[in-house]
Amino acid sequence: MGKPKPETPKLTPGQERVRQSLLRLPDGLNQDQLRLFKKAQEKIRFTPLESGSLEVDYEALTAEERFALGVNGTDSRGYFPESVEKMLEALLPRRVVDGREVIVRTVPAGDVDTLEAIRGPIRRLREILREDILDSEEAKKARDGQRKARAQGALSSARVRGEKATTRDRQIVAEAKALLAKGRGKHELSGKLASKFNLTPKTIRTILQDAGLLKKRKSA
Repeated sequence: MGKPKPETPKLTPGQERVRQSLLRLPDGLNQDQLRLFKKAQEKIRFTPLESGSLEVDYEALTAEERFALGVNGTDSRGYFPESVEKMLEALLPRRVVDGREVIVRTVPAGDVDTLEAIRGPIRRLREILREDILDSEEAKKARDGQRKARAQGALSSARVRGEKATTRDRQIVAEAKALLAKGRGKHELSGKLASKFNLTPKTIRTILQDAGLLKKRKSA
């Protein structure tokens, strides 16, 4: 027989309201995603204190799970845990200072564009890590079906050129770098990014080859 589950401490109505507010789920999740997302939330431990307050323990969560759930903390400089920062570096904007390219982390007062340029990659990485939490055989099958449908539609249209394509390609390259930083294999990039950008794996592969992330195949 397995070990009995530890008894959940009884919470007052006020403590339960606080607990529910901390476990608020992201919008737009289907039933499978809700179930899988709650699995990560089950690692959070709540302990009622005599003072009437509620102690919350996130220690069982990995840094990536905390970031995905939105319960992560930053240090005094505004930095996330090291493993998250490593992935985030590939997505954050850069500027040249004294002839050297540096990652933009600070926002001058009133600079709305820079603020959004930093917030955007943080939101995108949170989405990527949420997908990892939700990753299961059921979710994989659903995504495989979507990938095939999108690939067939993409095959019937020409590649988009011009400014839009350039912006899209840069985003694809940035996300590929983030996936590599997270430890994903190069062979996974084309298939994973194809479904996100509604393109064929071949198109994704060409973009990553042009960016030097994948080797070009030798012609026979």
